[in-house]
Amino acid sequence: MQSLDIRGDAGGAEEAVFWCFARMDLCGGLISLERTLIPVDKWTTNSISEAIVKTYPRSGNFHDYAKIASNIIAQAMDLFASYHASEGAFGFSAANRAESEAYGTRWQRLFDDIQEWFSTRPSEMLPVMAMSAKDCGSPFPTILYTNAAAISGNQFAHTAAIMMLQRKPREIVMGKIRSILWHARQICGIALSNDHHGAWTNTVQPIWIAGRLMSHPQEHDMIIRLLERIERETGWATQWRIDDLMEHWGDAED
Repeated sequence: MQSLDIRGDAGGAEEAVFWCFARMDLCGGLISLERTLIPVDKWTTNSISEAIVKTYPRSGNFHDYAKIASNIIAQAMDLFASYHASEGAFGFSAANRAESEAYGTRWQRLFDDIQEWFSTRPSEMLPVMAMSAKDCGSPFPTILYTNAAAISGNQFAHTAAIMMLQRKPREIVMGKIRSILWHARQICGIALSNDHHGAWTNTVQPIWIAGRLMSHPQEHDMIIRLLERIERETGWATQWRIDDLMEHWGDAED
């Protein structure tokens, strides 16, 4: 799997150790909303587009798609840090036109990579069952996957899409794309539909990012109950994110 190797000559256990630390680094970056400690150019020996096109057909390892989704978030956080692009701060002033154009070019290329990731997923990364929120009588859709790589990979890709759309340059005109809220509901639906404990440890930060976009008390209640269950069953601390969400929603004193 050279296309996703940190140096191009390692594999097996060494590569597994790298991706274990990389995912922890990614979660830390999402918590602080800063670029990862591991430079993004050390995550893969190819561009993301090349990895999407070449990796799976050559290796036959669908887990690589989850790694690519992790890298996409790392690339997004590096982009935002490089241009000081904060949530809701779209574009740059006319005085920084060259910087604005450079940001817009990188933003468009990375967002295209996200779209390509979703459209080229192998069958193992697709849901085996998907029901809309309306059809299952819930605030969130039901989306079932057969493996942890698909659960985490899809959540990471949806998270990247949310973060990118929250920082879209104003001059870029998009065609028909999924909304920020749609991506957020997918993240919550995936977490609620799949109880794989390994994937749950990766889902806390995506749920926090998605949960901040929810406005209905029923949505809030389901997210809180989910985070409480994750901590209860896995031992992975979530109460601090519950507190953050309740403060953001204005429910802290309810």
